[in-house]
Amino acid sequence: MFRQLWKLGIVGIVLAALITGGCTSKPSVDNKQPDHTGMGIINMEKVIIAHPRYAEFQAAQKKFENINLQIQNMRVSQQANSSNITAPNAGSGIDKQLEQEYNARMTEKHRELNKQFAAVVEANEKKISAEMAEYRRQLEQEYGLPIFNLQLKIKTVQLTKEQMAEVQKQIQQLEQARSKKLQAKQQELSAKLNELLKPQQQIIEEELKKFSEQLNSDLTAKRSAALANVEENRAKLQVQMGNAPGDLAKQATELQTKGKQIHDAIVADITQQISKIAAEKGLHTVLTNISVNVTALDITDDVIKLIKK
Repeated sequence: MFRQLWKLGIVGIVLAALITGGCTSKPSVDNKQPDHTGMGIINMEKVIIAHPRYAEFQAAQKKFENINLQIQNMRVSQQANSSNITAPNAGSGIDKQLEQEYNARMTEKHRELNKQFAAVVEANEKKISAEMAEYRRQLEQEYGLPIFNLQLKIKTVQLTKEQMAEVQKQIQQLEQARSKKLQAKQQELSAKLNELLKPQQQIIEEELKKFSEQLNSDLTAKRSAALANVEENRAKLQVQMGNAPGDLAKQATELQTKGKQIHDAIVADITQQISKIAAEKGLHTVLTNISVNVTALDITDDVIKLIKK
């Protein structure tokens, strides 16, 4: 089916905000963010191909193709229709189109929501930057003159070696105190900015969730209609090919069913392993092949290792 969200919780995007510009000071503060925020991603195509039963699935497909080719050769006049309608996994072409549509529309929605969030971030960062600038000014008033006077004392007063060391020590203590206050204020404002952004982020996550649910519903209905049309055409072709050996037609049907069963078993196994990995790593959401800028943990290799055990 079209690319879907493997839901373990609320679908959303995690957008990290960093204070820049006026909020940056030296020495710098370690504001390192975690590798993920409860969100994971996985390359489903890669995992499916790595599954131990994928070779079995391919073998069933190959046998189906060979039998189908025999039927086509017996009905050269219907060769074009045969290749389009009786190919293995008839719904795969439909699923690919729906997958492309899903990804395109989700990507566009992400862009739209990111743009909205960026505007909110910019507005709040301006407020935080102004607050930081005012605090810097206050610290300069508090520490600037005492430090200047001590520096002037060194240049203008004859001091002993011990006196010089004591004055330099006082200057260093004042500068360290000022730097410590700047760092503490930066951390405070960083936390404040994140709190200011939380309401908007929740709104965006809810909107994305609703959009994804509606899009999945629409594409599911579209898929059902397309598959019904395929089945109708398949029935017509079977009537046209009524002279084909019954055992070949039966084998083709059995292989097609077997292929679907293997594919479904592969997906079910992978889904189960995704749930295990997500639980181990504390992920509430796992996205499959979503090409957007999100902070997420790639669990593809972890799942591959698990299914190969």
